[in-house]
Amino acid sequence: MTAKDNEKRINKIETDVAVIKNDINTIKTNHLAHIESDIKKLDMRMWWVLSILIVSIVIPFVRSMW
Repeated sequence: MTAKDNEKRINKIETDVAVIKNDINTIKTNHLAHIESDIKKLDMRMWWVLSILIVSIVIPFVRSMW
């Protein structure tokens, strides 16, 4: 390999690294925020379902005590 070939390969690698850094930054700033939002929504729904299940179990138990 000549020095010119090595320089071309190094430039290509540097370009690829810059593109990868840009993609990582996009994922960090945008996609992770959306994923976090979706997880919060799922968490809230899970608590609602759990609450409804607990209430549906407790109400018949309390009624049977009277």
